[in-house]
Amino acid sequence: MFENLPAWFTLYLPEIAFALIVVIGAFLVELLIGHIYKNYRQKHGTSQGTQLTESALKIFVFVVAIFLLLASIPGLSANAVRLVLGAVGVILALSSTTLIANAVSGVVVKMMSQYNVGDMVKIAGNFGKVSEIGALQTELQMPKRGLVKLPNSLVLKEAIFNYTAQKYIIHVPITLGYNIPHKKVEKLLIQAAKDTGLKNPFVFVLELGNNWVKYEANGLLEDTDKMVIVESNLRKNILDRFNSAGVEILSPDYINLKKFPLSQKTIPPKTKRISKEEFIKEDKNAESVMFAKAKEEEETAKRSEMDKVKILEAMKEKMSERNRIAVWVKSKGLRITAWTKPEDIIEKLATSKKITLAEMKEFFGKTEDDLKKEKEVKKKKSSKKKKASKFAIKI
Repeated sequence: MFENLPAWFTLYLPEIAFALIVVIGAFLVELLIGHIYKNYRQKHGTSQGTQLTESALKIFVFVVAIFLLLASIPGLSANAVRLVLGAVGVILALSSTTLIANAVSGVVVKMMSQYNVGDMVKIAGNFGKVSEIGALQTELQMPKRGLVKLPNSLVLKEAIFNYTAQKYIIHVPITLGYNIPHKKVEKLLIQAAKDTGLKNPFVFVLELGNNWVKYEANGLLEDTDKMVIVESNLRKNILDRFNSAGVEILSPDYINLKKFPLSQKTIPPKTKRISKEEFIKEDKNAESVMFAKAKEEEETAKRSEMDKVKILEAMKEKMSERNRIAVWVKSKGLRITAWTKPEDIIEKLATSKKITLAEMKEFFGKTEDDLKKEKEVKKKKSSKKKKASKFAIKI
């Protein structure tokens, strides 16, 4: 049967047969893996995890097949096999650096839990709802139903705006002429925000242009899933309110040219000026809504700082400590006395905007001896200045 075949073929027939078996076996295993994952995707849908494991299994089968083929080549030493496999490994490593980076970033992203599926986020300028957090990439669905896939390595580098984690402030800018009193504009914008269902509405004046004033209507939205629709509804309600009030909305690029006498000035009628107290109250309300989490974190940090140095216990034990703190707090503009309850002093220190965390750390980090030394140094400096001034007067 094998008489007419070349001598080398009959000599290496077992090795050739083994190589054919390895190739056919690898091909069949690849087909089987593809068939299994195809059925899985039909039942459970496609995910990045299944795609990754399928690709990894196919690569593993391919590498094993290459190893077996190299091992079956006659005369090829074990060192040569190792060398070839090492070269293949280096090639795979170099070609998969991005893949590995995305995979590692995916693990970090999941550990940090900066966002979850269903959250409204903005990553690298892309705004949408998180539809999938995969091993290699994060998928966002845009407001127009388009899908964008962001590599996890990019997600880890970019700033992530999570609108679902905290209640979001819807804000819509609008430009109007100088002839409309700002109080009237603020009233209409706040009414429009209330019509939209927004809570704690407030208005900012963003810019004073050459021909227009730029206002911004703001309101707190609790359900961030509706932020795109609610923002559109706010614009509609602004139009309705201003149209019903007979107020014309002018574009920043639109210039309304009218003939006026030279003596006439474009100034709104006189209105009662808002007091300083009202301004402060309005600013506090807006800030408390905008930076609620940051304020809470700052207060928590202040309380922990005072707990760390046991200020409450020190004030209860020593009247001198209470006096020391009361004097310092008064110098910062807060109304407090040495007879104020220690708990109330702690509360005022934690919630006060006049005292920063850095100032608190600096003050409580010093002992009474340190403060006495500072007073002595200040006295010496002031006495030297007085002597210098007296000397100058005599001259």
